[in-house]
Amino acid sequence: MKKKFNIDKFLKYFKDGNNTGRSLLLSDQEELDGPFKTKENDEYFLFTKHNSIEADFTKLDKSFKYSPILTIKDTPDPDDGLYFYDCEYGLLSSSKTKYSFLTKFSDYNINCELICFETFENTNSQTKENLSSYVLADIDKSKHFCKSIFLNNKYKWGSEKEYTELKGGNKFPKSILESFMPLYRNKKIFAKECGASNLKLKK
Repeated sequence: MKKKFNIDKFLKYFKDGNNTGRSLLLSDQEELDGPFKTKENDEYFLFTKHNSIEADFTKLDKSFKYSPILTIKDTPDPDDGLYFYDCEYGLLSSSKTKYSFLTKFSDYNINCELICFETFENTNSQTKENLSSYVLADIDKSKHFCKSIFLNNKYKWGSEKEYTELKGGNKFPKSILESFMPLYRNKKIFAKECGASNLKLKK
């Protein structure tokens, strides 16, 4: 018989910064982490792909709601298969708790985890709109991962004018672009060290 998920026990550990797997372990629910079978009969565990985070949470409890805020994807230039990197920040909520959770998923060469790094109580629309500031502050500017960056325009990015332009025509806010310039500069240095020449990265 499948064990019933206890959301309160899970969230007790998750909001303290434990990743999803450890939160399930500490709450004595580790069997709910997987493995599961795909249609192709392959095995997989929860929270190992950024494009299935919402589906994985709802597999635990149908009350979970997940919204991506920012996604970063990166590979080497030129891409020699040395690494791949996926990162996604998101907002997790549930009708069964008064808290909302700012989450971060990271995957470097299949070494992945999903953690909560900020917890909010009784969030409103203004709080949710301004979550981008927490996300930008968390990004490690010493890294070089910045090949593809996707912003969810449901959250406020930049000034009021920039945000309006983002929602109206998907124009990337200049002030937000500045936040990623250290990553871009590191990317060029890293690529040069790996032998790339005449590197052209899309800004």
